[in-house]
Amino acid sequence: MRVIMTLELLSPKVDFVFKAIFGKEHNKPILLSLLNAVLGRDQTDQIIEIEILNTELGKNMKLGKGAILDLKVRDKLGQLYDIEIQCENESAFVERIIYYWSRIYGDQLEKGHDYYKLHPVISIVFTNFTLFSEIDRYHTLWGWRELESGEKLSDAAQIHFIELPKYKGSIQKTNNPLEKWISFLKEGNLMSRELIEKFDDPSLLQAYDELERLSIEPDMRYYYESYLKSFNDRVNKLYNAERKGLAKGREEGREEG
Repeated sequence: MRVIMTLELLSPKVDFVFKAIFGKEHNKPILLSLLNAVLGRDQTDQIIEIEILNTELGKNMKLGKGAILDLKVRDKLGQLYDIEIQCENESAFVERIIYYWSRIYGDQLEKGHDYYKLHPVISIVFTNFTLFSEIDRYHTLWGWRELESGEKLSDAAQIHFIELPKYKGSIQKTNNPLEKWISFLKEGNLMSRELIEKFDDPSLLQAYDELERLSIEPDMRYYYESYLKSFNDRVNKLYNAERKGLAKGREEGREEG
């Protein structure tokens, strides 16, 4: 049954909203759609079966600096996926992503097991900020290769970064599955159900319906408004600190002059 909205929709690019949409057992079809879109899988080699390893959101989400609310997933071949979205460019962000990848990769191996039993781990990271300003592409893939020849060392490590601000298109003007999901993550809270219905994409419509449902849940609304307040407070503090720094610099410059 459709939810009739009276409140503003939550933004799907906020980490705990993202996990609440894609991390539920009944929403596996939309997570599969997102995974296949990022990996560029077509009808012949799509992932069709996954196990979500951490569906819980947690009763005490820390909203101050952006909770780490990644999704851990395993496919039927044993490959592992770590999926997250990040709104703020925290210090040592890339190092944290690599550390999380290494933990997941190493935790597969129990004492006494052989290394050949290790499965690849694929990290997928959406960012609501520009991470690699020197690269124009919004989707970059990183792995292990020999620097001079480009020869691949191993498929064990793949890290996908999808930088949302770099995508300047719109959901109405693309047939690319990943670009549709990027548009939804960026502006799903500003879209109408009628717009989503035009694309005849069951996964996209299911994601939108879930977003509508979550937007009227009291707990989600409370967490969301608390997050926005905390985020705005941090932005204002940073802005004021920068203004003070500029003013101090100008004053020191006048004194030296």
